[in-house]
Amino acid sequence: MTDKEDIRARFFSRFGDRLKTARDCDIPNADRLILLTACLDALAMHWMSTCAEPEKTSRAGRMRRFLLRHGQHDAWSRVSAPLLRDRVVSAEAKADIEQRFPFLRYKPRQYNEVATWKDDPTFDDIQATNLVKPKPLVGCSYPGIVYKELRCGWLHESRGESDAVETPARDDFAGGEPSYSCDFSSARLSLVVPVSFLVQTLERALKSFEQEASERDIVPYIERAHIGEL
Repeated sequence: MTDKEDIRARFFSRFGDRLKTARDCDIPNADRLILLTACLDALAMHWMSTCAEPEKTSRAGRMRRFLLRHGQHDAWSRVSAPLLRDRVVSAEAKADIEQRFPFLRYKPRQYNEVATWKDDPTFDDIQATNLVKPKPLVGCSYPGIVYKELRCGWLHESRGESDAVETPARDDFAGGEPSYSCDFSSARLSLVVPVSFLVQTLERALKSFEQEASERDIVPYIERAHIGEL
C-alpha cells in the first residue's frame, strides 16, 4: 500500500466509524442528527476541494452538488414545493408554483396515501421557470434542507430550524423515505425526513466518494489554496 492509499484508507475509515455510531438507535435522535449532517457537510467540503475547479457556491449549494453526485437517490434532485411556496417573496412566483404543482396532492388522502418526495418537482424544473432566485431555490432543495434546516439548526441551536421539517428516528409509512405529513386541524404540511434515511444517505455517499477517490487516486483533504473559495 502506498502512502497515498494509506492516507485515503484512514480518511474513509474515520468517517466509517462515525457512520457506525450514527446507526446506533440507542443514541438520542438529536445527537444522531448532528453527527449525520455534520459528516455529510464535511464530506461535501472535502469532495469539493478535490474538484479541478471548486465552484464558488454557498455551503448549501455545495451540499447539493455533493449529494447529487454521491447521495445515490433521486430525492436529492428535488425541491420541496410546499416549503418553496411558503418562502418565495414574489407573488408571481407563488402563483406560478401553486398553478404548476396542485397542492391537493399533498393533503391527506383516502386510504392513508401520502405525498412523498416523488410528488415534488425537480430543481431543474423550478430553475427553468426563472421565477425563483437561486438562494431560496437551493435552500428549499432537499440537500439545502439537510444543510440549513437540519445541520445548522441542530448543530447551532440543538433543534430543527423550523417546524416545516420533521426528523423521526424511523418512518416506515413511506418506506423510510422523505414524505409529507399534514396536520388535520391546521392543514399545516411538514416534510418528514427520517433519520434512518439520512443514515442510508451517509452510507451511500461514503461508499460512492471512496470509490471515486480510489479511481481518481486522490487524497480527499482540503488544499489550502481552495479554502478561501469555499
